[in-house]
Amino acid sequence: MLEDWLDDEWPGEVVDDMRRFSQGDLIERPPMAFIASPGHPVTSMARQYGDVDLESEVFEFGDSSIPPYGMITTETCDIVEGNTPRPRQPFVLVAPVYNFADRVDGNREKMIRNRRISYLVHLPADSLPDGLWAVDLRLEVPLEKGVLVGRTPIEVLASDEARRDLADVLAARRDRPVVANKVHDGVVRPLRRWLENMKESRRELLLQDAEVRLAVSGPRENPDGVALLVVTREFALTDTAQSEWSNRYERMREKATEHDVVLLPTQYLTLKEMSALQYIESMPVDTSFG
Repeated sequence: MLEDWLDDEWPGEVVDDMRRFSQGDLIERPPMAFIASPGHPVTSMARQYGDVDLESEVFEFGDSSIPPYGMITTETCDIVEGNTPRPRQPFVLVAPVYNFADRVDGNREKMIRNRRISYLVHLPADSLPDGLWAVDLRLEVPLEKGVLVGRTPIEVLASDEARRDLADVLAARRDRPVVANKVHDGVVRPLRRWLENMKESRRELLLQDAEVRLAVSGPRENPDGVALLVVTREFALTDTAQSEWSNRYERMREKATEHDVVLLPTQYLTLKEMSALQYIESMPVDTSFG
């Protein structure tokens, strides 16, 4: 067990240095690795360099492929662990950070900046060189905390709001409630296809700063009915946007009916109008694309 590997006392420099780091800080050129099955490769690295006689193999990033930065995604309380006499969190998770400036076209750049690619988080930070910097959350590598000793944290989240936004993004990746297959096939998938296939400018008009949520009546595994909630922060969705959503409703309702799902009319709310219970009991619909 992991518990058996932990010493009662940790090196003082490890405990002291952890106090300098917070969730969202960057470190330069972090070590990176992943485990793959060379006999069933998904990445080109595993396919080209793997030993097919091995059931699994560790692939470490070489000097040329190590990302320029890595972001610490572990919660700050688990990095620092307060003044506890026996720390119990030996690892921090680190995700690679890349400059996408020369790797994407104008449309994809806009999607990154507008957080429309679910696994990329744009970092508009003055503390980084010029470029289109984003953290790629598809890979998070556990580093023993001692790896951070002597490294300088690079702060890229300059406000409490930015730190909260990152925490929300990280939490959302692990907080994806299971919905009934018929709801996914009859409502969620057609909605995502509709949004994904339209031009970015039109999608921005429809969504603005809104999140789309799914309200479920009855048991989630076999609901009596569902409704889409388009939730904006402070200001109501424009009349033009609401009209587009309303015009689409009948087609979405027909598609839902094909899958034996009752789709109720779309609702347009602001966070000020929405009750806490209504928000908690509804489920987020991922409207990022990539």
